[in-house]
Amino acid sequence: MKCLIIAAGQGTRFKTKGEIKPLVPLLGVPLIERVIRSAVKGGADDFYVVTGYQGEKVANFLKRLSKRLNVAVTIIQNDDWQKENGFSVLKARDVMKEPFLLLMADHLFDPCIIWALQEKSLNKGEVLLAVKPLTISTVLTQVFSFVHRQYLKHWNVLVKFIMIQLYLLQYGF
Repeated sequence: MKCLIIAAGQGTRFKTKGEIKPLVPLLGVPLIERVIRSAVKGGADDFYVVTGYQGEKVANFLKRLSKRLNVAVTIIQNDDWQKENGFSVLKARDVMKEPFLLLMADHLFDPCIIWALQEKSLNKGEVLLAVKPLTISTVLTQVFSFVHRQYLKHWNVLVKFIMIQLYLLQYGF
């Protein structure tokens, strides 16, 4: 199964942990290595990684990792890495002609998610998306982040946002 991994951004929120987000270690193992290992366990065997910021360093790491894990890794350079993730996905459009797994270099997951996705059938043109369920802590984090960014300029919007999120949580959406 083909797997496209987006690893092009600068990762400014990770700056205190390391200069290059995909290579930031978690318990001694770089984030992108953890993502690839999980994807391999889930059934992926053909990797395409879109790099950008510090792309040469990420590519060098991935070449060594490819040999260690005995998996195919193709590097795709995105010189427009400052733009949104969608531009990185478009950089791979020539090689991703059949269904593929799309992952982020810093999003850790359980391989059983891939197994569950593979059990679903798709019609032509359909996309299957796995998302993290909302929890009250997720909602509160979003609210406090919003408040911090907006400095309470939009209090009515904030209150409505909280009420909608709590309603969705209460009824299991």
